Amino acid sequence: MADTGPLSGLLVADFSRVLAGPYATMLLADMGAEVVKVERPGGELNRYVHGPGFAPPRGVLGTQYVAMNRGKRGICLDVHSELGREVMRRLVAGADVFVTNYRREALERMGLGYEELALSNPRLVYARVSGFGPLGPDADKAMLDGAAQARGGLAAISGPSDGH
Repeated sequence: MADTGPLSGLLVADFSRVLAGPYATMLLADMGAEVVKVERPGGELNRYVHGPGFAPPRGVLGTQYVAMNRGKRGICLDVHSELGREVMRRLVAGADVFVTNYRREALERMGLGYEELALSNPRLVYARVSGFGPLGPDADKAMLDGAAQARGGLAAISGPSDGH
Protein backbone atom coordinates (compact mmCIF):
# COMPACT_ATOMS: atom_id res chain seq x y z
CA MET A 1 0.00 0.00 0.00
CA ALA A 2 2.98 2.28 0.47
CA ASP A 3 4.03 4.26 -2.55
CA THR A 4 7.57 4.86 -1.31
CA GLY A 5 10.37 2.62 -0.17
CA PRO A 6 12.97 0.44 -1.86
CA LEU A 7 10.36 -2.09 -3.06
CA SER A 8 7.83 0.47 -4.28
CA GLY A 9 6.33 -0.67 -7.58
CA LEU A 10 6.64 -4.40 -6.85
CA LEU A 11 3.55 -6.58 -6.60
CA VAL A 12 3.65 -9.53 -4.18
CA ALA A 13 1.06 -12.31 -4.27
CA ASP A 14 0.97 -13.56 -0.67
CA PHE A 15 -0.43 -17.11 -0.60
CA SER A 16 0.83 -17.88 2.88
CA ARG A 17 -0.76 -18.40 6.26
CA VAL A 18 -0.19 -18.32 10.01
CA LEU A 19 3.23 -16.81 10.75
CA ALA A 20 6.41 -17.34 8.73
CA GLY A 21 5.03 -16.44 5.29
CA PRO A 22 2.84 -13.54 6.48
CA TYR A 23 5.79 -12.14 8.46
CA ALA A 24 8.02 -12.21 5.37
CA THR A 25 5.41 -10.46 3.22
CA MET A 26 4.74 -7.94 6.02
CA LEU A 27 8.40 -6.93 5.77
CA LEU A 28 8.05 -6.57 1.99
CA ALA A 29 4.99 -4.34 2.51
CA ASP A 30 6.92 -2.30 5.10
CA MET A 31 9.56 -1.68 2.41
CA GLY A 32 6.98 -0.37 -0.07
CA ALA A 33 5.84 -3.44 -2.02
CA GLU A 34 2.15 -3.80 -2.81
CA VAL A 35 1.16 -7.06 -1.13
CA VAL A 36 -2.08 -8.87 -1.92
CA LYS A 37 -2.91 -11.44 0.76
CA VAL A 38 -4.92 -14.37 -0.63
CA GLU A 39 -7.05 -16.23 1.92
CA ARG A 40 -9.35 -19.21 1.65
CA PRO A 41 -13.09 -18.74 2.25
CA GLY A 42 -13.55 -18.11 5.96
CA GLY A 43 -10.03 -16.73 6.28
CA GLU A 44 -6.71 -18.24 7.19
CA LEU A 45 -6.28 -20.39 10.28
CA ASN A 46 -4.66 -17.62 12.33
CA ARG A 47 -7.36 -15.02 11.71
CA TYR A 48 -9.29 -15.52 14.96
CA VAL A 49 -6.65 -17.09 17.22
CA HIS A 50 -6.24 -15.38 20.59
CA GLY A 51 -3.96 -16.05 23.54
CA PRO A 52 -4.89 -18.38 26.38
CA GLY A 53 -7.48 -16.97 28.74
CA PHE A 54 -8.49 -14.22 26.29
CA ALA A 55 -12.05 -14.52 24.99
CA PRO A 56 -12.93 -11.48 22.86
CA PRO A 57 -16.33 -11.02 21.24
CA ARG A 58 -16.99 -13.28 18.25
CA GLY A 59 -15.42 -11.98 15.05
CA VAL A 60 -12.60 -9.98 16.66
CA LEU A 61 -9.38 -10.54 14.73
CA GLY A 62 -6.41 -12.09 16.50
CA THR A 63 -3.57 -9.72 17.35
CA GLN A 64 -0.95 -11.89 15.66
CA TYR A 65 -3.02 -11.96 12.46
CA VAL A 66 -3.45 -8.18 12.53
CA ALA A 67 0.25 -7.58 13.19
CA MET A 68 1.48 -9.95 10.46
CA ASN A 69 -0.89 -8.62 7.80
CA ARG A 70 -0.58 -4.87 8.24
CA GLY A 71 -0.06 -2.87 5.09
CA LYS A 72 -1.57 -5.52 2.82
CA ARG A 73 -4.65 -5.72 0.67
CA GLY A 74 -6.69 -8.89 0.92
CA ILE A 75 -8.74 -11.12 -1.30
CA CYS A 76 -10.70 -14.30 -0.57
CA LEU A 77 -10.37 -17.04 -3.19
CA ASP A 78 -11.39 -20.66 -3.31
CA VAL A 79 -8.43 -21.95 -5.30
CA HIS A 80 -10.08 -25.36 -5.42
CA SER A 81 -12.67 -23.92 -7.81
CA GLU A 82 -11.97 -23.14 -11.46
CA LEU A 83 -12.93 -19.47 -10.98
CA GLY A 84 -10.66 -19.15 -7.94
CA ARG A 85 -7.73 -20.75 -9.79
CA GLU A 86 -8.28 -18.43 -12.76
CA VAL A 87 -8.29 -15.31 -10.56
CA MET A 88 -5.15 -16.56 -8.80
CA ARG A 89 -3.38 -17.23 -12.12
CA ARG A 90 -4.23 -13.70 -13.28
CA LEU A 91 -2.90 -12.20 -10.03
CA VAL A 92 0.34 -14.18 -10.27
CA ALA A 93 0.77 -13.41 -13.98
CA GLY A 94 1.09 -9.72 -13.06
CA ALA A 95 3.06 -10.22 -9.86
CA ASP A 96 6.77 -9.84 -9.29
CA VAL A 97 6.89 -12.18 -6.30
CA PHE A 98 4.82 -15.17 -5.13
CA VAL A 99 5.22 -16.17 -1.46
CA THR A 100 3.74 -19.33 -0.01
CA ASN A 101 4.23 -21.75 2.84
CA TYR A 102 1.95 -24.47 1.53
CA ARG A 103 3.46 -27.89 0.91
CA ARG A 104 4.82 -28.47 -2.59
CA GLU A 105 2.36 -31.33 -3.23
CA ALA A 106 -0.63 -29.16 -2.27
CA LEU A 107 0.57 -26.31 -4.48
CA GLU A 108 0.94 -28.62 -7.46
CA ARG A 109 -2.58 -30.03 -6.91
CA MET A 110 -3.93 -26.46 -6.95
CA GLY A 111 -1.97 -25.59 -10.11
CA LEU A 112 0.30 -23.25 -8.15
CA GLY A 113 3.61 -25.10 -8.41
CA TYR A 114 6.65 -23.22 -9.68
CA GLU A 115 6.70 -24.89 -13.10
CA GLU A 116 3.08 -23.98 -13.85
CA LEU A 117 3.30 -20.37 -12.62
CA ALA A 118 6.59 -19.77 -14.42
CA LEU A 119 4.90 -20.62 -17.73
CA SER A 120 2.73 -17.49 -17.52
CA ASN A 121 5.30 -15.36 -15.67
CA PRO A 122 8.91 -16.42 -16.31
CA ARG A 123 10.31 -13.47 -14.33
CA LEU A 124 8.37 -14.43 -11.19
CA VAL A 125 10.33 -14.76 -7.96
CA TYR A 126 8.82 -17.86 -6.34
CA ALA A 127 9.48 -18.08 -2.60
CA ARG A 128 8.31 -21.09 -0.63
CA VAL A 129 8.78 -21.16 3.13
CA SER A 130 9.32 -24.65 4.52
CA GLY A 131 9.86 -25.79 8.09
CA PHE A 132 12.37 -28.41 6.97
CA GLY A 133 14.05 -26.68 4.03
CA PRO A 134 13.81 -27.44 0.30
CA LEU A 135 15.82 -30.70 0.27
CA GLY A 136 15.93 -33.94 2.19
CA PRO A 137 13.44 -36.58 3.31
CA ASP A 138 11.30 -34.13 5.31
CA ALA A 139 11.25 -31.28 2.76
CA ASP A 140 7.57 -31.73 1.93
CA LYS A 141 6.28 -32.25 5.46
CA ALA A 142 4.00 -29.69 7.06
CA MET A 143 5.39 -27.68 9.98
CA LEU A 144 3.83 -25.44 12.62
CA ASP A 145 5.44 -23.66 15.56
CA GLY A 146 4.64 -26.24 18.24
CA ALA A 147 6.05 -29.08 16.17
CA ALA A 148 9.18 -27.04 15.40
CA GLN A 149 9.72 -26.39 19.11
CA ALA A 150 9.27 -30.06 19.94
CA ARG A 151 11.50 -31.33 17.14
CA GLY A 152 14.21 -28.77 17.81
CA GLY A 153 14.25 -29.46 21.56
CA LEU A 154 12.98 -26.07 22.73
CA ALA A 155 9.80 -27.58 24.15
CA ALA A 156 11.85 -29.91 26.37
CA ILE A 157 13.71 -27.03 28.02
CA SER A 158 10.83 -24.56 28.33
CA GLY A 159 8.70 -24.04 31.41
CA PRO A 160 9.23 -24.94 35.06
CA SER A 161 11.53 -27.90 35.73
CA ASP A 162 8.91 -29.60 37.91
CA GLY A 163 5.95 -28.92 35.62
CA HIS A 164 4.67 -29.42 32.13
